[in-house]
Amino acid sequence: SSETIQNGIDACMHAGLRVCLTGGFKDRGDSHANYGIDVGAYTEYANFAIVTSYVSPAGWGKSLTDVYHAPVTAEDASRFRCPSVDGEELVVYAEDGLVQPCCSVYAGYDMPNLRIGDWRSQSLAELVEAQRADGFFRVVVDGGFKLLYNIVAERAPDLYQHLPDPTAAISSCQLCEMLMTSKYAGRVRSICDDYIADRLVDVIWKNADAIQKLPTTVLNRLT
Repeated sequence: SSETIQNGIDACMHAGLRVCLTGGFKDRGDSHANYGIDVGAYTEYANFAIVTSYVSPAGWGKSLTDVYHAPVTAEDASRFRCPSVDGEELVVYAEDGLVQPCCSVYAGYDMPNLRIGDWRSQSLAELVEAQRADGFFRVVVDGGFKLLYNIVAERAPDLYQHLPDPTAAISSCQLCEMLMTSKYAGRVRSICDDYIADRLVDVIWKNADAIQKLPTTVLNRLT
């Protein structure tokens, strides 16, 4: 209850503890004060902070209606990038061996097109290698969705016209969901795989002379 929260804040502040009051609200302009929580006496203290956010109409919040969220500009969308920057996260699902590259609330069985492999028939090493080699995942992690859209625009202009509008998403995860639940998901992934393969071949050709000078044992490992 708001009374319990108020009592907790008062007790902690009187004890000199650090307090961070957080809240996720559905309506723009809503605040803790609207629920009877008075923190006016603490706002100037260094050990007190307020964090206000808005519930997003995505993930578990999909069922909510009339939820406020700040509009996404084209500049905001151009910075969308998969948050799994280390590229080393695998999530497995027990039901059918599904392995995916993230634990996003948008993933799971709603996004089978994001599948990396099957843990029932592949070793952990094979799954990690599959994740590292996955073109779509590499593009959205390393270069972000701006790079992905540029690649599709260059390689498949017809498909580019049908891709979801990035400004219609509130985050990179939701944009990923919009792409991977569309009927174009398979083609997008195929284009990304080709892009990564072509980039690798290009690097090999540019360094062909140096590669030929490598010891045979190293060349055998590369091939």
